[in-house]
Amino acid sequence: MTFNNRLTETNSMDGFPDIGRGKVTGSRADNGKFRAPTLRNIKYSAPYMHDGRFKTLDDVINHYKSGGKTHQMLTRCFTRWPLTNIILKALKAFIETFNGALFIKILTFRIRLK
Repeated sequence: MTFNNRLTETNSMDGFPDIGRGKVTGSRADNGKFRAPTLRNIKYSAPYMHDGRFKTLDDVINHYKSGGKTHQMLTRCFTRWPLTNIILKALKAFIETFNGALFIKILTFRIRLK
């Protein structure tokens, strides 16, 4: 599954240094396409974002809460989230429900995590 907004807007901190799948295929139609990762066992998949810029889920949540870095391509969809600390804690707790303790006990996955 991919997400593609055709690079017309962004919430990136630095514009479009990574054009996504278009860099691999050479097709302009693939610009802005990125693999949409699963939320399952997200606790074990750091670093986060398409370029690995955030080390923790808190960093990701705070990035979206702040509205990102202001620049000419910033979309109105990515405005500052007016969320209380209680709501932010609840959001993180909800995201963490996608983690499974059994996941880290399975040898195949333990090797991949190292």
